[in-house]
Amino acid sequence: MEAQTALNILKQAYRLSPFRVNNVIRFVKQPSDKPTSYQTIHGAFIFPLEGEAEIRFDDKCFLAKPGTVVHGCPGCQLAFHVSGENPFTHINIYYHQISSNLLFSIPIDLPAVSPVLQELADANEEIDIHSILQKQLLSRQIFQSIFFNGEKDNSAEDYRIVKELVDYIEDNCRSPLTMEDLANYIGKSKSQLSYLFYKYTQCRPIDFLIDYRINMAAKLLREQGCTVTEAADAVGYADPLHFSRLFKKRTGYAPSQIQRKNGG
Repeated sequence: MEAQTALNILKQAYRLSPFRVNNVIRFVKQPSDKPTSYQTIHGAFIFPLEGEAEIRFDDKCFLAKPGTVVHGCPGCQLAFHVSGENPFTHINIYYHQISSNLLFSIPIDLPAVSPVLQELADANEEIDIHSILQKQLLSRQIFQSIFFNGEKDNSAEDYRIVKELVDYIEDNCRSPLTMEDLANYIGKSKSQLSYLFYKYTQCRPIDFLIDYRINMAAKLLREQGCTVTEAADAVGYADPLHFSRLFKKRTGYAPSQIQRKNGG
């Protein structure tokens, strides 16, 4: 099957149901490393960043180098062999795939996607609410680059709105924000904004605001030894009792317990 045909099949699957990313990992393979081989269990996009390697899925072989992306499917025996004298650096995006035997390699604008890939790999290493949300948004941006590069991207404006709202929440999380405030800032109705935000993040705007505040407060309690009142005030809660109830509901712990664990 030609690469463009395989890409179009995958594009249609993505249109029907955007892929859910399982993991994002950065690898560096040395020319002196022994060839590695293992059975694949997920669909994956392999983005070479530096160096070159021969990537083999069963009996199908691809030359992986910067400016290309290789797509692999589950159920194949995968092997890498580094070419030349330079290390082979790549980032793999593993995603949940219903069913596919698509193997192909296509060109990609690496300078355009590389910063997003690096940010995505960094976000994948963190487990806080901000990083989880960033992972969802960044992975969607990468998929848009793969499937709709050079085409009209109807979701680009939606993505911009969601990203703008995330930035606004993070910059103003200490203010007494309401859903109406967020909707007015973006210029949409509350229901429109809630639907759009959930579509891209699987989270409602107010839930993201609360989780972001709680995550910030937990860091203040753990890392800076703030009192409960200080942590509550720092993230926009004037009433420490209300903050404490909300904190325990979201984390399972009272804020004072988080503080005591770290010698506060």
